[in-house]
Amino acid sequence: MSEEVKDEPECVWKLDTDCGGKIEKVKMFKGQIAVSVCEQHLKEHKVIMALNAAGCDIDKVLAKGNEWRTKEFDSLVAAGKIDPNKLET
Repeated sequence: MSEEVKDEPECVWKLDTDCGGKIEKVKMFKGQIAVSVCEQHLKEHKVIMALNAAGCDIDKVLAKGNEWRTKEFDSLVAAGKIDPNKLET
């Protein structure tokens, strides 16, 4: 029996959150790699990158859940430490 070949890309995100939105090939880590990722997970990735750029310990950021990351991100945006219009992938 042959395997079915998928024409649609799959989201590669693996941080225990559900996919959401359109899946696209996106350049990440300042253009170093291109991966298939859904809109929801691209948003999560940008939050993680922004928290790291704002000085948060990346190991702590990754160990915490998405809810914590979102709250921390929102508080840093409110404090003017992160510009949500200038998020990098």
